[in-house]
Amino acid sequence: MKNGIISMLLIGCLLLCCGESDKFLIQWSPKNPVQGDAIAIRYNAQHENALIKTASKVNLIAEIIYPDSSATIVMPMQQEGNIFTATIATGEDAIFLGFKLEDDQGHTEDNDSRGWNLLFRDLSGMVVENGYYELGKTWDGASRSGAPPLYAKALESYQKELKAYPENFHVFGSIWKILIRLAEKQEDSSSDPSSLEHSELRALSDLETSFEWAKMAKTPGEIRRRIPAVLDSLLNLYPKNEDALKLAFDLYLMFLNNKPKAIYYGEKFLLEYPSSPDAATVAYYLIFLKYRDSRLEQVQKLESLLKDYPAFKSKEFVYMRLANNYMMLQKPEQAQEAYLKTIEANSEDLTGYLAVANGYIQNGKLEEAKKYVMQAFDQCTIENSQKLYPWINGMDRLQRLKWDEAGINSTLAKVRFEAGDYEGAIQNRVKALELGTQFPAWEWEGIGNAYLKLDNKQQARDAFFEALSINAQQEGALNALIQMYRAEFGSDKGFEDYLDRTLFSHKKKTAKPAPDFEVKKLDGTGFRLSENKGKIVVIYFWATAAEHCLKEIPALNDLVQHFRNNPNVIFLAISIEKKSALDKIAAEANFLYQQCYLGDQAMKTLDVLGFPTHIIVDGNGLERFRQIGYIPGVEQTLGKKINSLLSELTS
Repeated sequence: MKNGIISMLLIGCLLLCCGESDKFLIQWSPKNPVQGDAIAIRYNAQHENALIKTASKVNLIAEIIYPDSSATIVMPMQQEGNIFTATIATGEDAIFLGFKLEDDQGHTEDNDSRGWNLLFRDLSGMVVENGYYELGKTWDGASRSGAPPLYAKALESYQKELKAYPENFHVFGSIWKILIRLAEKQEDSSSDPSSLEHSELRALSDLETSFEWAKMAKTPGEIRRRIPAVLDSLLNLYPKNEDALKLAFDLYLMFLNNKPKAIYYGEKFLLEYPSSPDAATVAYYLIFLKYRDSRLEQVQKLESLLKDYPAFKSKEFVYMRLANNYMMLQKPEQAQEAYLKTIEANSEDLTGYLAVANGYIQNGKLEEAKKYVMQAFDQCTIENSQKLYPWINGMDRLQRLKWDEAGINSTLAKVRFEAGDYEGAIQNRVKALELGTQFPAWEWEGIGNAYLKLDNKQQARDAFFEALSINAQQEGALNALIQMYRAEFGSDKGFEDYLDRTLFSHKKKTAKPAPDFEVKKLDGTGFRLSENKGKIVVIYFWATAAEHCLKEIPALNDLVQHFRNNPNVIFLAISIEKKSALDKIAAEANFLYQQCYLGDQAMKTLDVLGFPTHIIVDGNGLERFRQIGYIPGVEQTLGKKINSLLSELTS
């Protein structure tokens, strides 16, 4: 932090607005703070719109933005009757303050996911530079997870920033991104303006004259083509401006996808502004632009980066990259050292602790591994999560904490398994499953392996089949069942029939209802799972940029053709991409599945973690099959499952 230290003070009672204590939900004072002011915040738990009413503990979660840093504060509020109070002391160079409230049950008071946001003024009463910019980010969704973007309000804030500070060039990048998003929405709505919010269309049409070029552009492609010309004009007008050059690098790197231009402007930036606070970040990204295909050169350049920029704020990312590259280069000792430095750089990130623990497990140092697992447990707290992810919804944060705790239990299970404590390993994996782990097939495979060590073959077999019922290609479980079959029958003969028959029976007994979801199809109609009972729904989650997904399309088309005359089978392909992008690729590939776009919510509802993923839901709405990842011959596997489920429909 630049000038001063953030301090936190609790206060008992604020003497504000006598006679109005029962009318407010949130109050703060002063209303228009000057840099350095302490902000007194008051919350009325008995207000008719209050979401937190009966909590024993309410935390204030605040984020303060400074010129070169930010700070997240989590502090308990003091309660007096129905009123909760707290005061935040800010630094003399504070730019922006956002805050929300959260109780220990995950209930959140967050002003429709955006928090309450205060802009600081200087002594002359003017909003300080980047204040309106930070406010704009809360409106366009860039800094508030879970809040839908309101582009009109974002553009209004960005334009206020430029009016007050015309040379604040990074604001241009945010504006241009909004223009492209709006054009994409217009394109995805099949040129039907009525399907867009009126305020968004007005935001596009009411741009000030400096954006006349944007008003004339009708497609995302046109806007992208015009941005470089406007960018060149800025660079010509301000040839010695650090922010303008950084803007050029950022846009070509992350938005215009022009690698040569990004490298050119990145190297130019480092040459002209080697002492800039942004120099280390630019140098970091240049490494991956220039040495993408060489892990060895990446390692060398990352090590040099740490020496050249010892004060780099994001060291943990560099160490994590180094560690991963060392692992790929089969240098486990160097990888372990880098993982340890990841923890030194950020002691609150659980990823580093578990990476270190897994490294020690591989080296047989089980006591060391256990020590870091237990430290991970110590870090897995609601308070740390609030600091790391301040704008996540409280309920979502609790779910993430459960996933983190599940991952820690899974790692502890590995330690116990290697130490010969197989009962303990099973207990930890069962706990991971109870917590709702994102990787249940791995946990069941681990449970099966532990039961094998205990010579409990039936329990092991059941666990392996449970793993395969979650992911039909869970390799470790499949190999274990093959070994058990060979031991019993002396060969692999008949194994595939045994596997299909037993797995089908197991999945039928343990199948759970697939959660309902709704998606939009490219032809303009919608699809809701619950409206298709009595039919077999074959679902494919895919991405047009995933090579393996594109590889599967011919085989999946053959599958559709095979069942084309059966009205009881529906083939549905769901992508999270926009209509405009999906339309083109699906048409070029002649993909015969019914195509659905913007399927983010469906993906979340069905707990899909990656692409490709195949799911089959039977006529009773039960999930009967799931395969994760690319496997040649998938159409044969899917075909067998569909035929079996069709037999059930007619029996």
